[in-house]
Amino acid sequence: MRTPRKLFLIISCLALFIFSCTEEKNTQLPEDANLTTTSDFEQSLINKVGSETATQLIEDLNDSARFPINYDGQLCPDAVNFGEAVYRGFSNLNNADFWYFNGSAGDVVSIQVDRVSCEMDPVMRLYLGSGDTSSLSYLTGADDNNGQACAPACYSFADPKINGYVLPVTAVYTVAIWDFAGGFCTSGPQAYSVVVTGNSCDADGDGCNDDVDPHPNSNVDPTVNIDGCDSGVDNVFIDCSSLNDLIGDCAAAAANHGDFVSCVAHLANEWKNAGLISGRDKGKIQSCAARADIP
Repeated sequence: MRTPRKLFLIISCLALFIFSCTEEKNTQLPEDANLTTTSDFEQSLINKVGSETATQLIEDLNDSARFPINYDGQLCPDAVNFGEAVYRGFSNLNNADFWYFNGSAGDVVSIQVDRVSCEMDPVMRLYLGSGDTSSLSYLTGADDNNGQACAPACYSFADPKINGYVLPVTAVYTVAIWDFAGGFCTSGPQAYSVVVTGNSCDADGDGCNDDVDPHPNSNVDPTVNIDGCDSGVDNVFIDCSSLNDLIGDCAAAAANHGDFVSCVAHLANEWKNAGLISGRDKGKIQSCAARADIP
């Protein structure tokens, strides 16, 4: 009679042990599941530093605190840009370098970051928008997925690359780059290069890259239109600026209506002498300027 009872106790203890182990595992699953289902980028942080540290880093990355962004420059197609990141910047966006580019919906872009300092551990994130951190919407990121520029050293791991990402809308995009865990064998700025392909540096299509274009978002109306008065004159481009852009400059600089009319008359004379418009066109433009409620 003792044997069945002993067997029952053994089976009961075994069942209790299995249940307790299962319960313990289940209590740990939600935290890991939340991390591993967020993004490949965040999973790479988990693989690199562990889930506990990654959780804190992800919280820092998603911090909605506002601070102004200083852009290192514009990323143009196939142009290699160089930057220097704060060493051991970890995930704090205050320590990131920021770059921007103009993109159109449907553009397929690739962004590659290669460390120049062998000790650097570059990390990259792509955002929609520009300005301060409250104006940025995270899209995707990359870390340790593009080979290595030099021999592994100082936790340098590998370089990041975003490959074949389809831009969702026509807008300005921001690329954030920082040194994650490099620099443990050295100190000082960590150098890298970044290049983007598949985008455009000419938002208004006037043949001038935005970084040198006096009017990167030109008024491209088909005709010269001043305060609702359509002159019917073709709105052509002159040195990266449309006629409407130049008239807009007159409006912005004018102290009074007389100044505005005089400025437009001066422009119209120049355009006529250059053969861009006819004498009749000149009269139409000046007539619209005289009737406009500007400034």
